[in-house]
Amino acid sequence: MSNSPFPALPHVLMGKIVSWKHSNEECNHGEKAVEFLIKKLKSKKGVLDDLANILIDPNQPISKCITIPNSSDKRIQIGYKKYFPHVLYCRLWRWADLQNHHELKAKDYCQYSFSQSKTDVCINPYHYDRIYSTVLPSIIIPRMDENFSTYQELPYDHSIVNNYYPQECDSLNSIQNVYPVQVQYDDQTLSSSYSSCIQKWCTLAYYEYFDRVGEKYNVTTPFVYVDGYTSPLNTYPNRFSLGVISNVQRRSEVKKVRSIIKDGIELSQTCFGDVYVRNLSYTSSIYVRSILYNRLNGFRDTTVCKILPNSRSNIVLNNQLLFKYDYFKQLLIQSMPLSYDYVNELSKLCSIRLSFVKGWGSDYAQSDITSTPCWLEIQLNKPLLEIDHILQQIEPQGFITSFS
Repeated sequence: MSNSPFPALPHVLMGKIVSWKHSNEECNHGEKAVEFLIKKLKSKKGVLDDLANILIDPNQPISKCITIPNSSDKRIQIGYKKYFPHVLYCRLWRWADLQNHHELKAKDYCQYSFSQSKTDVCINPYHYDRIYSTVLPSIIIPRMDENFSTYQELPYDHSIVNNYYPQECDSLNSIQNVYPVQVQYDDQTLSSSYSSCIQKWCTLAYYEYFDRVGEKYNVTTPFVYVDGYTSPLNTYPNRFSLGVISNVQRRSEVKKVRSIIKDGIELSQTCFGDVYVRNLSYTSSIYVRSILYNRLNGFRDTTVCKILPNSRSNIVLNNQLLFKYDYFKQLLIQSMPLSYDYVNELSKLCSIRLSFVKGWGSDYAQSDITSTPCWLEIQLNKPLLEIDHILQQIEPQGFITSFS
């Protein structure tokens, strides 16, 4: 039984919430997290008193573990969001700007730390130390993916596919030895009929919720601006202005987001085939899902990354990588000996989705990008054509292609 002189009253726990966020919605969300915890702990005699004591007097000698049951995915659900419990309560009661579990390290004496993966997990915020990054990132990985600790960040020269595919697939020569069809991978052997398509290195499609609006836009310059202004389409070869795209059934929420887009983004392709994005807005974030970028960094395929607004104090804007061409070629070569389906599956790496202003996924109210008001689908044409080149050597001509 706890000897704490402090009663475990809800207002004690609520009163110790640090500056969570400024919106009423987020403040209410923090209160719901406390209410959730009280329900979990109220049946454990003295534990709520212990927690209240810890929060009121954090400088006391080694405190007890405050535990709740661990779930199968190690997360708890508060409203429509899911969190790692230790991250959530450290954020509530110690560090309001805490981003993810990688910034936390359990103290040696914590018997139920998150990393131990026991049936119970400790949420005592003073059983964890914070590891501060020396660089402030311009891209934020959503907290919803914190539970996928089995995905480790991989150095570029160690492809993820090495974990799944045979070692004899490590080179093109070995591929040709183990695969009966002599598949040739060479940029120069691509059909000349594809040459004009390759010059259009990406194709942009603009959506409002479920519906594609306007014509697709082929990008033929090394970089393109996508903004919310009203420059007539085709006036500038490197500008795609969403403001001129009409929709008689446009919803009010779409109009609101379109008015915020303004300077929008810059998409660019390097001479090496890498694709980057820059957020040019000073006021709003963009949200991006690039499966190839996620795999390159050991994230879940469905991870949606938040790219923060540009600061007016920045003289040079940072480019955010979306597509690493050499890494794609590495994956393509290593998938060749497996099957037609393995190669064709790489087509999804060539499509990038980007939403303006509103995010989507388990960390947001919108579960799917089709629930966001304004978004783009970015199709990378050269990688798709290279997939087709391989597929046509594996199966007879006329079989389905990555553009099907």
